Amino acid sequence: MTRNLFPLVSIALVLAYPCAALAQDDPDGDPEENYIYQYVDEDGELHFVDDLTLVPQSVIAANKLTKIPVEAPAQVPTTTTPLPDNPSPASRYETTGKPREEEAAKKASAAARLTDLRTRREELVVKMTLYEEGFLDADSKEPLTDEETERLVVQCQEALKRIDDEIRELEK
Repeated sequence: MTRNLFPLVSIALVLAYPCAALAQDDPDGDPEENYIYQYVDEDGELHFVDDLTLVPQSVIAANKLTKIPVEAPAQVPTTTTPLPDNPSPASRYETTGKPREEEAAKKASAAARLTDLRTRREELVVKMTLYEEGFLDADSKEPLTDEETERLVVQCQEALKRIDDEIRELEK
């Protein structure tokens, strides 16, 4: 039985020797985790690993392994700038997205309201023109009386004034 173990132990030692030699090849005394290992496998593919146990023994035995030192990341100095007691509106918008979203929603709502008001204004102008000509609507065959015409035109003028005031307010 001892004769059967000798070849196995010999093979294990031969395969472990290059690995032990690589592990000891560290002149700076740095730990092994400060290295990346590069090798090309039998299929010609390039590999990078940070754990020597992941390298195939055939690559280690053929001495086709490149050891690349990895530098520690540079320490970036951190400084903190105190926030002002009363931040300006611009800085408030830059720190959170919520005020910007609210402002965008208000602008969109105002734009939609302006469009609606302008449409209503155009419709009122058309109606007022019909009233001034003495008709209730475009399909009407009967003319309006002078009192009806005057009352309807005054109502249109008042409504137009309210719409124009609201448009001016929204455009500011």
